[in-house]
Amino acid sequence: MAYTRIASSEDREAWLEARRGLVTATDVARLASGGPKTWAAVAAEKNGARGFGGNRYTQWGSEREAVIARQLHTYGLDPNTWVLQKDGTRYAATPDLVGMGIIGEIKTAVWKGEKWSQAPKGYYDQIQWALMVTDSEEAILAVEYHEDFRPKFFDAHLINIVRDEERIGQLVETADRFLQEGPPTGVDRLLGEYAALDERAAELEALASSARAEADEVKELLLKEVDAHHSGEYSSPVARVKVSHPKPASRFDQAGFKKAHPALAKEFTKTSDKTPDPRVSVTFAKEEAA
Repeated sequence: MAYTRIASSEDREAWLEARRGLVTATDVARLASGGPKTWAAVAAEKNGARGFGGNRYTQWGSEREAVIARQLHTYGLDPNTWVLQKDGTRYAATPDLVGMGIIGEIKTAVWKGEKWSQAPKGYYDQIQWALMVTDSEEAILAVEYHEDFRPKFFDAHLINIVRDEERIGQLVETADRFLQEGPPTGVDRLLGEYAALDERAAELEALASSARAEADEVKELLLKEVDAHHSGEYSSPVARVKVSHPKPASRFDQAGFKKAHPALAKEFTKTSDKTPDPRVSVTFAKEEAA
C-alpha cells in the first residue's frame, strides 16, 4: 500500500484538521484552474479561514452517495471516508470508493439535456490526483443526473478514466509550488482570508440569485392566476394576495436638467459636511489556469 489512512470524515473536525497540512484532490484542482486569488484563498483556508461550507446541491450529493455507491460494488469498489496520504509526501485525497488498483468518484449534476462524454476539467484533475495518491491505474466516475433534485435515470452514468501521467506531473508541480510558498503573513494573510470569504460570498450570492429567480417565476404565476380567476384578490389561511395595476411613475431627469441648466445645477449641488469613512478596494491579479 502506497498510502496511509489519516482521518475519517465520520469525525468531521479531525478530517478537516488532517486536510489542512496536506494538498488534497480538491485543493490541487482549484490551484490548477485558478490564479493568485484562488491560491491566496486556498492558503488562507489551510490556515483556518472558513472555506466553502456546502449548499443545497452538495447536500443532495451527500444524500445520494450511498445509493449510487451500491451500483459500483460489482466493480470491486468499497465506500471510503478516509483521508489517504501518499507515503513520504504531503499529497492526499479522499476518493469516494477504493478497490484494488481502481477508485471511484460519485457526483450528482443538474440534467441539461445530455450526458457528459468526459469528466469536466476540475473533476478530471481531482481524479488524476486521487489515482496518484492511491497508486491506482483507473477510475470510474459515476454521475447521477437530476431535475429539481429528482433522479433523471434509474442508473448513474459511468465514465471510465485511466491514469494520465502527464497531467499528474503537472498537478504535482502545481502542488509543490504551492507548498513551497509557505503560509502567508501580514497583509497577504488578510488578503487570503478576504479571498476565501469573497469566494464563499459569491457562491452564496449565486445560489440566492437562482432561488430568487425561481421565486419570481412562481410569483408571476400567482399574479396571472389571481388576476384572471379571482378578480385580483385572494385570501386563504396561508396568505392574502392582491394584484394592483400601478400607473406609470414620474421621475426627475437629473442628467437632463444638468445638461440643460449646468450653472443652476452646480449652484444647487451641495457637498456633505460629513467626512466620508475610508474605503479600500482590492483588485486581484488576473486569474489564469496553471
